[in-house]
Amino acid sequence: MEQHQGGLLSHNTFVMQQRTNFNSNNFEILDQQGNPIGKVETGGSTLGRMFLGSRELTLTELDGTVLAQLKDQFSIGRERMTIFDANGQVLANVLKRFTLIHKRIDIDVVDGPTIELHGRLMDYDIQFQVNGEVVAEASRKWGGFSAGFLGHSRYVLGFTVETPPVAKVALLGGMLALDLIREKESRN
Repeated sequence: MEQHQGGLLSHNTFVMQQRTNFNSNNFEILDQQGNPIGKVETGGSTLGRMFLGSRELTLTELDGTVLAQLKDQFSIGRERMTIFDANGQVLANVLKRFTLIHKRIDIDVVDGPTIELHGRLMDYDIQFQVNGEVVAEASRKWGGFSAGFLGHSRYVLGFTVETPPVAKVALLGGMLALDLIREKESRN
């Protein structure tokens, strides 16, 4: 995957500012100083989004260059989603696993490691681990009363180790998958 000089993937901290309404689940991605560095836009048909919710999200640079696309596969039982790279090739598969006590989500990177999400997943207090080592953390941040009232939430994803661009895209895709899972569970 080609990294754009000074683009989204050159950062190690991403402030994910969500903007939702009844048929979209978009994000503005900001750096630590609050400057826009990327975006996530909802895809798919409007009719499909009205009945099934957001099932397709596209991660782009500010100039519209596509970095990845997340597609929620319709399934009964376990949640399964696929992250595609900019060329349409499978980058990773996201799978919600059933455990007795906690929810667990794994990101199986093609030709790479499995990234496990640990923590309070639905509260965005998460550690991303590879072979037991924490590689990134995410937590909810207060965006203000008016932002929350308007359906905007904010969380921060920060990398704790040097991370190649392909892994950053996989982790961003995993965060988006978690958000879709959370949205679907809130509708049920």
